[in-house]
Amino acid sequence: MTRPTGPAGRGDRLAGLLMSRLPEVVGALVSVAVVAVILIGGSLGSASPPTASPRPSASPSLASSTAPPNIVDAQLVNLLATVNDQLGAGGARLAERARVVPFPTADVATLIRELNATARSALELIPQLERQPGAIPLADRLSAFYDAIRTTATAGLQGSVTNAAAYRRTAAELAVTLEALPGLQADLQALLLLPPASVPPVASPSPSASAGPSASDQPPATPTTDPTPPVGGPELVTGGGFEGGVGSPWMLVLDPGVNARLAADADRFASAPIAARISISTPTTSRGAIALRQAGMPIEAGASYVMRVALAASGPREVVLRVASLDGVTYGARVVVATAAWTVYELQFSAPIGDPSAVLEIELGRSTATTWIDDVSLRQAIQDVVP
Repeated sequence: MTRPTGPAGRGDRLAGLLMSRLPEVVGALVSVAVVAVILIGGSLGSASPPTASPRPSASPSLASSTAPPNIVDAQLVNLLATVNDQLGAGGARLAERARVVPFPTADVATLIRELNATARSALELIPQLERQPGAIPLADRLSAFYDAIRTTATAGLQGSVTNAAAYRRTAAELAVTLEALPGLQADLQALLLLPPASVPPVASPSPSASAGPSASDQPPATPTTDPTPPVGGPELVTGGGFEGGVGSPWMLVLDPGVNARLAADADRFASAPIAARISISTPTTSRGAIALRQAGMPIEAGASYVMRVALAASGPREVVLRVASLDGVTYGARVVVATAAWTVYELQFSAPIGDPSAVLEIELGRSTATTWIDDVSLRQAIQDVVP
C-alpha cells in the first residue's frame, strides 16, 4: 500500500490553518470548513439548503450544515475529508523527519502530538457522520481508525523525550495505521454518490404479545442472529446472562443529573431465567450518558475479538457496543438499533494494544426507551486461538 497523500491544493492550503488551531477541536474546524468550501471551487453549491436537524447536534458548530432527511451532508463529508488530508500530510512529515540522522526526537514528538490532536478533533465529528444515510459502517471504521492513531500516539508520548527508540517505534506504527487512509477517503467521498435512503419500517411487536401498557408484559422471544464468525478461548464476561442478578461486576454508569434504573426482569428475557432491564427517565444528548459497564477483561495486542449481546427495547433506539480502556480509549465500537424483537448484535474488532483490564460498555444515551439486555459475551475470534 502507498503512503496516503491529500489533494495538493486542499492539503497545502489547509495544513497550516488546521494544525495551528488544533486542539480547539470542533469550534476551530468551522473555519476550516469555510476555507474547504472555497478551495473545492463551489462544489458544495449544488447541495440542498440546510434544514433543522431532527435530533440534537453532537457538535453545535456544525448544526447549520445538517442536511435534509435522506440526503448526505456534503459539507460534513468534505470537512472530514479535509481533516483526513491533514492526517495524511502530518504522517508524511512524520515519516520524513523519522528518517533524519541523528534522530530528531523533539521534532518527532511535536508531529506525533499534532496527529493526536487532529485525530481527536476528527472523533468529534463522528456522531454527525453516524446520522448520515448509509454512513454508520464507515463511521465505525473511521472511529476505530482515529482511535488507533490516538492510542498509538498517546502511548508513544508517555515516554521520555530522550527515548529515541520509543519515538522511532511510534512513528513506524503510525505510518502503518495511516496506510488505511486512502481507502477510507474513497469511501467517504462515495457517500456523496449514494441515492437517497429509504426509511426502514419499524418492527411491530409480536402478535402473541399480551396486551398491556408495559413492554415488559410481552412474552420472551427467540432472538435472531446475524451470521457471525466462530469464537474460541475463554469467555471474558462474567455473568453475561445475568443469572446471578444485575449487581457486581456489572455497573450502571450515569452522567450527573441523569436518572435511570437497572433491574433484573424475569418476565422478558432472551434466555431464561432473567435479563437486565434499564428504565430511563432523563432525556440525554450524549451516547455515553447512560452505560452498562463491566471492567477487568484482558485483551491481547493484535488479537481479534467478538462482542455479542441480545437486545430488545420498548421502541426503536440506538445502542452503542464498545470495548475501551479504563481511561476511555476505544478499541472497538459499533452503533446498532434495538427494536421490540430480541436480536443478537455483534461487534468485531482487533485490539490495537494489549490491555489487562479492558472495559465492555453498552451505551444507552440519546433515548428514554426502556432497554432489555441479555447474553452478553466477549471472546477471542477462533482464528486467533492457539490450540
